[in-house]
This record gives sequence, structure tokens and C-alpha cells, in this order.
Amino acid sequence: MRHQRAIFAVMHSGVRVQRCGNVRPLSLHEATPVNRQEHVMPRTAISGLVCTTFLVLLGFPAVPQEPAGKGADTESAQMTFNNACRTCHTTKEGDNRLGPNLHKIIGRKAGSLQNYGYSSAMKGADFVWDKEKLDRFIATPDEVVPGNNMKPYGGLTSAEDRAKVIVFLESLN
Repeated sequence: MRHQRAIFAVMHSGVRVQRCGNVRPLSLHEATPVNRQEHVMPRTAISGLVCTTFLVLLGFPAVPQEPAGKGADTESAQMTFNNACRTCHTTKEGDNRLGPNLHKIIGRKAGSLQNYGYSSAMKGADFVWDKEKLDRFIATPDEVVPGNNMKPYGGLTSAEDRAKVIVFLESLN
């Protein structure tokens, strides 16, 4: 689509494109209108401005892009979440499965999500989920909330993977 616009702009700008791909502005005789007025900009100057503007705009993406690192980090974090947690948990609000949904978990009181049957241990946990508590729980759930229902999940040992999962969960808030 972008290239079709380029061809259209060049065709209607008064610039001739030779077979070898070189751009040649029209000669003064070809560019001069029949009814010439002194205050009218020559067609070659207009076509030069059109082509220059077009080439500048062609260099910019049509949709703003995320910084390369940010998009890659988010994708990597989501992939880590999918591999470690998605078997039992979703991130869609109200979509509880084997485990509760984790939509906006950071800042939520443990065991407080409506319409989910938590273990009595999780219901009795008296804390609010933050990044540090999540990191400890993802690593060793039985040490943070003894008697929870996260069986047979034994924890995620990689600190890097836990950090990625937390980054992903944090992006949902």
C-alpha cells in the first residue's frame, strides 16, 4: 500500500521516472503551464517538495512502534507466564479455572477474589500481593501459604523466570 502511494505521488508530481529507476524532473519547458503567472511556483519545485516530503514520511512507520526492548521483554515475560502458570491460571478478569484469574493480582488481598473457592489457608492469609510476596510465593508456595491448593506445583526455581512472570502480571494492572 505504501509503495502504491509512492507511485501515485510520483506520477502526479510531474517527475519522470526512467526505466533504470533514476528520477528526472521535467524540463522548464515541460513544467511551465500554458497560462503562466509570476507568483506560481514552478512545477519542478513543487514536485521536488512532494517527493522529498513523501520520502521523509516513507521512513516513518504508519503505526507507532514500542521500543524494541520493551516489546521483546513483554513477549518473553508472557511466554514464561504461559509456560509456568497458564495451565491453571488465566489473566482474564472473571475467568477462573483450576486456579483463580490473576488479572490485577498486584495490590489484591490474598484469597479475596469473588467466585473462586480458595483453600482455607489462602482465605486466611492476611496480606496483599506485592512483587516481593509474589516472588516468594512463585518460588516456594508452601512456605508462604502452608496448606494452599497449588499441588502439584512445587515452585519456579529460576529467579529470572520469576521476575519475568511478575513483570507480565504487573503489566496487567
